[in-house]
Amino acid sequence: MTAENFWPFIYNFNPFDWSALSAVAALLGLAINIFLLATVYIGYRSIRDGQAAHVSNILIWAAEQMDSIKEDIQVIRNNKDPHNEFSDEYQSSARRVSAIFQRLGYMAHNGLINPIHFKNMWGLSFVLMWQELEPWVKHLREKNGEPKTLSEGAFSRVDFERMALKYEKHFSEIINRMQNTQPTDEDLTDNDKH
Repeated sequence: MTAENFWPFIYNFNPFDWSALSAVAALLGLAINIFLLATVYIGYRSIRDGQAAHVSNILIWAAEQMDSIKEDIQVIRNNKDPHNEFSDEYQSSARRVSAIFQRLGYMAHNGLINPIHFKNMWGLSFVLMWQELEPWVKHLREKNGEPKTLSEGAFSRVDFERMALKYEKHFSEIINRMQNTQPTDEDLTDNDKH
């Protein structure tokens, strides 16, 4: 028996199939790329979900702020004085309401609250509250020795005024309809007045 026949198998390494190795490498590369794309997609969704949660948290906070001043808004609406004589109760309510509207206005003006959500949820409220509180805010500014208007350089409640004026034109038709449909004292019956 010769040495060549001694081994039970004869291995021949010369005709190695490089095309098969290339196909395996291509499949492995494809699998890696699919894995990388999947991780990028999952990362994108995580970021998007995190941003949505952040926006949601801000809107919830803003809604809670608005809920906290409902009674103060009623005080302001019920205490209209044509001579701008502001009672202590009115001034306390006006201070709280205008401070919260200032905070929300600042956040909206600087893009911390989505402007579309802000306009849809509170734009009309800003305009109506500004119309109610404008005399008081100007009185406050005068009392503090600052200019009365934005154009003159006022700085108290500036974002509240800025956002109200920004949305005033947008909501003017709605406000006009509201003012035209509000009942007068002559329209109210005795039951309505109580």
